[in-house]
Amino acid sequence: MNKQTSKAIAYAQNALSFVFLDPTLINKCSAIYLFGSAARGEMEKESDIDLFFDYESFFPDNIKNEKAITEKESAIRAALSRFSKSNDFQKWKQLGFTPPFSINAGELEEWELKTSVFADGILLYSKEPLTSVAKRHVLITYVLPQKKTKYLFVVRTLFGRKEEGYKDAGLIGACNAKRIATTVLLVPKEQAEIVFKFLQKEKIEYSFMEVGIL
Repeated sequence: MNKQTSKAIAYAQNALSFVFLDPTLINKCSAIYLFGSAARGEMEKESDIDLFFDYESFFPDNIKNEKAITEKESAIRAALSRFSKSNDFQKWKQLGFTPPFSINAGELEEWELKTSVFADGILLYSKEPLTSVAKRHVLITYVLPQKKTKYLFVVRTLFGRKEEGYKDAGLIGACNAKRIATTVLLVPKEQAEIVFKFLQKEKIEYSFMEVGIL
């Protein structure tokens, strides 16, 4: 999984937390998938985040009900609009990553683009228990110091150094974390405290949010 996909997953799951606040949108939903360019790690400047909400057996007699689907999609978009007005969204805005969402709902087996979901879709939510439980991560955004000596110290401590005859993976390697943008880290929750302590010790400004990744 590349950095762009990891970022898209974290962004989508943060937004979905606002959808989950409305039980009418989630009670009959069997699964939510991320698919398309975001799932493939091929997003461009104008790309959307494609999400499919699978409402298996929700529609009467398994007949595609266009009105019910349209109403459900509109309600999901309304829930996501609350995310765009939140403090969480402002943090993503500071990162320069606020792609719009393209929402589709219905029964996956009846959907015309189901092959795209099957080919590269990433499961973000499932009503049924999964064999692999979502792993909790912390998305950390920080501000690098301006002073060159401090800047180099922070960068080398976090990311290590590679020189002839010497290799150090830094805190990121030790914590099995990922650098998904210049100043954004995705750290396993159980290792996040190590990074927090270093940033606090060096008086580095940072913010964070918890996300789950399947």
